[in-house]
Amino acid sequence: QIRRIELRTAAQADGSCLGPRRSPFKGSGMALANLREYLPGDDARAIDWKASARMDRLVVREFEEERSRTYYLVLDRSGSATFGSSTSKDRRILEVAASLIFAAHRQNGQVGLCIVTDRVEAFIPARPGRSQVIRLVQALISHRSTGTGTDLAAAFRFLCTRVRRRCSVIVLSDFDDPGFVRALSHLRRRHETTAIRVTDPAEYCLPDVGHAILEDPETGEQVFVDTSDPAFRRAYDDAVAAADRRIEGVGLAGIPVLCFLYRRAVRERSYAALTFSRVAVAAKIRTPGRLPRPHALFALALLALALILVGLADPHIPLEGVDEGVSVVLVIDTSGSMQATDYSPTRLDAAKTAAEILLSRLNPDDYAGIVVFESGATSAAYLSPDRDRVIERLYGIRGRDGQTALGDGLALGVDMADSIPNRHRVVILLSDGVSNAGTFSPEEAASYACERSVPVYTIGIGSTGPVTGTTESAALDEETLRAIARTTGGEYYAAADEGTLAAIYAGLTDEIPREPKDTSICLVFFAGAIGVLLLEMYLRYGRGRILP
Repeated sequence: QIRRIELRTAAQADGSCLGPRRSPFKGSGMALANLREYLPGDDARAIDWKASARMDRLVVREFEEERSRTYYLVLDRSGSATFGSSTSKDRRILEVAASLIFAAHRQNGQVGLCIVTDRVEAFIPARPGRSQVIRLVQALISHRSTGTGTDLAAAFRFLCTRVRRRCSVIVLSDFDDPGFVRALSHLRRRHETTAIRVTDPAEYCLPDVGHAILEDPETGEQVFVDTSDPAFRRAYDDAVAAADRRIEGVGLAGIPVLCFLYRRAVRERSYAALTFSRVAVAAKIRTPGRLPRPHALFALALLALALILVGLADPHIPLEGVDEGVSVVLVIDTSGSMQATDYSPTRLDAAKTAAEILLSRLNPDDYAGIVVFESGATSAAYLSPDRDRVIERLYGIRGRDGQTALGDGLALGVDMADSIPNRHRVVILLSDGVSNAGTFSPEEAASYACERSVPVYTIGIGSTGPVTGTTESAALDEETLRAIARTTGGEYYAAADEGTLAAIYAGLTDEIPREPKDTSICLVFFAGAIGVLLLEMYLRYGRGRILP
């Protein structure tokens, strides 16, 4: 099994970023560091005879000493790592860890392992050699976690106390632990730390399965939720985005460390200076004080770094004037009474002309669909952002000599509006008669729309007197249309003629509820970082430059 893992991870290991470490110390090795003049006691084998002949004195070669690097892998094997849509996060962590172990071994590195849940469950000190590789891979395969929680802070504190010499620490986790940030900052001061976050696509897209019980794999807590509820889905997306921004913003924690290192370096360094013969005179007449201006270069570089880190976290804010798309479904009565000619040329034709006005005024991100009903209900145009196609289907609607299944049409319209998750939905219902057919009553359909949080705007079309052009009853049930609008949070409108009907549809585009769309502002921070860097370059190299 270890051999199969080695073969499977060989490609990743050969292409990894691990490489031989070049030490700053001079010694034996293969990489030439520099040439220097021969000193008594130097090894004669280090003399470069060709360079000595050119320079007319003995010169010896100095090489960079090659030292093996030490790596520690911190693996999160908590309960949350068992989750995965196709492959569990725990499996991905093991594959990446195995690739890193073999890559480090190929570069003669020393590798150690720390497995953590809500406590440190296993620790193997770093050692070189293939026997260590086999021991680590066996530990990856055979380990069975006893804990289910996550406490990365405990693992980081453990490494700081157990591993004294500076090394490279690679953390593989989903970072589903709010208390790791401070401990990670402390670990980064002691060791070179790389964090690799392992996630699953299903964590970002909550499945729309209606009512469900969700169970936390770490705590066992169960929560009953409605995964189809738009408000819940929006809140979930916002919470996931906030957690991602918190994790991606951990890099900001390194800025105080840079400030500390800079202050220490300033105390130990001397500034670049100009040779001048009258320094004593200048010292007598100068204003006493420190040199604050050189610190501005560091402050600008630090500000640029902070702006880049914040931009990489991809912050979003709701912007006025940039609205989220809305799913708009037109539910149109095509029963026999819609053939009446009291509207020019007929009620149905007037309704189609008015509906085109509304469709043409929707926003580019809006989706539109059409449902028609008479004795039953059917879809005339499915939800689509293609406005021209929907209008073409609208004018393809023909009247029928049937009764009025108002409840069925409304229920189908709500289903269509709810078919695309994470969007606001609106149903616009037009009818001219009393509901006298169908499976659903208008009250049942209105309750269904209220349950799905879909507001319904109702439009009554008809005349108070006798009408011509149809043999069907054309009595308008305004009370039912008002009740539907009141139950679902919409509005009722009465159209007296084709002009009023067109004005109602035109005004509905302004009545559709919208929310500002969360828009990424990362480019603002990147642009700010570029501006700060340009200012830093001007102060460093421009006319009024600051001495570094």
